[in-house]
Amino acid sequence: MKNKIKLILRKTYLKICKYCFKEKDLEKKIVYLASFPNNLNWFEEIIKNSIFKIEIAYTSNVQDEVLKLKEKYQIEVYKIDTTKKFFKNSISKICNAKIIIADNYFPFLAVCKNRPGQHIIQAWHASGAIKKFGVNDPKIANNAEKKLHIKTYKAFTDYLVASDVMGKIFCKSYLATEEQIRKIGYPRSDEYNAQNKTQLKKEFFKNNNFNIEKELWLYAPTYRKDDSLEKINIKDLANKLNIQIIEKYHPHTKKENTKYNGSLPMLLAAIDGLITDYSSLPFDYANLNESGKIIYYQFDKNKYIGEFGIQDEFLNNSLGPVVQSEKELEKQIKEMKIQSFKAFNKTWNKYNDGMATMRFNELLNKWLEEER
Repeated sequence: MKNKIKLILRKTYLKICKYCFKEKDLEKKIVYLASFPNNLNWFEEIIKNSIFKIEIAYTSNVQDEVLKLKEKYQIEVYKIDTTKKFFKNSISKICNAKIIIADNYFPFLAVCKNRPGQHIIQAWHASGAIKKFGVNDPKIANNAEKKLHIKTYKAFTDYLVASDVMGKIFCKSYLATEEQIRKIGYPRSDEYNAQNKTQLKKEFFKNNNFNIEKELWLYAPTYRKDDSLEKINIKDLANKLNIQIIEKYHPHTKKENTKYNGSLPMLLAAIDGLITDYSSLPFDYANLNESGKIIYYQFDKNKYIGEFGIQDEFLNNSLGPVVQSEKELEKQIKEMKIQSFKAFNKTWNKYNDGMATMRFNELLNKWLEEER
């Protein structure tokens, strides 16, 4: 019954979007659809270097970051939410843009008609993927719901990827074609380039009260609706092992970050080891560090695979041991040796060389200058 209601609501939403969309000639501008926090630094470089009009349509969880960019560059910004104003004005403003860049899945893009000269670009919020998504998401088991999702996937014309393997994942998950895969690296990855590590680490310890002589770990689990499921006592674990552990939770979680709210690249450059579960942080951590320690604390592994699934490509090429209890985790932290990330980066960060934003900006200008 719950799934039927969800399907009816999704269909109704798309019908309203289609009714409200007023098609006009494509406007030579870039609209960025922003939904992930701490993911806008690279786009500021696009704003600085573009000669074309730029707008940002955003969800409420990135509002503070977007408003700072608005004030700094006097660009137009507006919210993506289910209000009368969004349906009446924003859908047409977005979908009549020559360039639309999305950091995630936005259902209303299904109204776009793949017009000649229009580019709708998936600039994913991570360099790789651990859990399954798109048509391979176990939660989208209903064929009718899957068809609605596919309508949105079909709107995308281009996919930015950091590796050949991520291109293949988009081909099977979003039904992309090989011709749509742009192997230029992820613009957001430029901050996580290994050449920046020394300076970032220096800044971290200068601006934060942590002991540089004492081992520092980061605990960063993925999003869960029920935070109480996390069976770990960070404080006790740190005391037992005489180490420092920083907790940093997913931006969509209700749980508060306890010790650190600064730059993520700085944090990943400073830590000696990463404890995560299904988060995409290992891709950034490995890209920024040529070696290190990663432990996957997956206490709910079987349940998680059933609900969300894990990419086969990741299972075949991941980093670090998988543990399912706090006792195993404690043992691994004690005994784990530093490991090389070279093979992992060759697979997942192949095109992340610190120049992705520059290449993307050149591509955007080329597309915007084309006459259609």
